[in-house]
Amino acid sequence: MAITAFYMVVVIVEFALGFFLAMVASRELRGMSVFKVSLIVPIFMMPVAASLLWKYMFNPSIGILNWVLALVGFAEQKWVSDPSTALTSIMMVDIWQWTPFMFMLLLAGVQAVPRESTEAAMVDGASYLRIIRRIALPYMKPVMLVAVLIRAMDAFREFDKIKVLTDGGPGSVTSNLVFQAFLQAFRYFEMGYSMALSWIAALIIIAMTMILTRQLQK
Repeated sequence: MAITAFYMVVVIVEFALGFFLAMVASRELRGMSVFKVSLIVPIFMMPVAASLLWKYMFNPSIGILNWVLALVGFAEQKWVSDPSTALTSIMMVDIWQWTPFMFMLLLAGVQAVPRESTEAAMVDGASYLRIIRRIALPYMKPVMLVAVLIRAMDAFREFDKIKVLTDGGPGSVTSNLVFQAFLQAFRYFEMGYSMALSWIAALIIIAMTMILTRQLQK
């Protein structure tokens, strides 16, 4: 359960990066359309395909990540084969693939903010941060809650990346609640234990949905 809870940090990181990129992309700068298109490419990849791509990049011998580290003078890393870095490596892949999802939703929320309100605030001398806090965030709150809800449910039941990259290892340091339910059912044939874990996961997801839906209704 602790592994599952720690993995949920990806939602916070993806939200922060997505919000920052949405604020940058909302400005009418030259070449912004190319920036937007290139940013959302990872989201179109299947999770298994993305995981296989990163599995080769994480390879200690032939992976490009260790090659880059060697170029800048850092020690090579074992990434997914090291218990101290395996989970964070999977989280890095998740952040790479699903930050564009947050970006697209939050960009839609930013573009829905009435331009007249922001222009009036700028005329009155409001700072950029004050405009975001007092005008943009209240308008964006429904979109923000929907984005967090969808990603929180997906991150909580993460399976594909764990299966492809580490198969729950080394040991069990990357085995979250959903993956444990899979192991108990199909590797150890403990169907009762697996069913109990599945029910716990389902109840937690329902609770998260109810809390965020209640906030959305407000």
